[in-house]
Amino acid sequence: MPDRFDIRIETAPDRSLVSLRVSRQAAGDAVRRLDLAPPLCTAGEDPQSLWLGPDHWLLVGRRQPASAMIERCATGLAGLLHNAVDQSAAYSVLRIEGRRAREVLAAGSGLDFREQSFSRGGCRPTRLAQIAAVIVAAGTDAFELYVDRGYAKYLHDWLEDSLAIANAAAEPM
Repeated sequence: MPDRFDIRIETAPDRSLVSLRVSRQAAGDAVRRLDLAPPLCTAGEDPQSLWLGPDHWLLVGRRQPASAMIERCATGLAGLLHNAVDQSAAYSVLRIEGRRAREVLAAGSGLDFREQSFSRGGCRPTRLAQIAAVIVAAGTDAFELYVDRGYAKYLHDWLEDSLAIANAAAEPM
């Protein structure tokens, strides 16, 4: 008999979020000065940086306020063209965790969720359930999904529905 999908889906506690963009010419300097994440990865703890593109990061503060992260950018990137904006009110963070979480996420995205392709510390901007999302591998079977706050309920419902479908398919006939 196939295993049931024992997965938890919850809204993560509020976090401070800062979108950091730098000029392409200054990206290498910015990475070195602020220890920003390399491509497709996360770096740091608090703040944690999520790689969104060659000149774009999302800084995540679990205890630090957005204002402190913006000030850190201003100080650390002095002389470099950059833009750091508080995005805390713009995003919601969902957490999905469980032994088969990768399978549920794979149902809504074209990403390769196999452990060898997307391991802890990985960060992938993508589309999930037809909406823009940033997916972070927070552990072997744990993921954080950063989405526009207006789509958080839709994505939560989509994940719950996908989980119910997967469990129904796992039931013996």
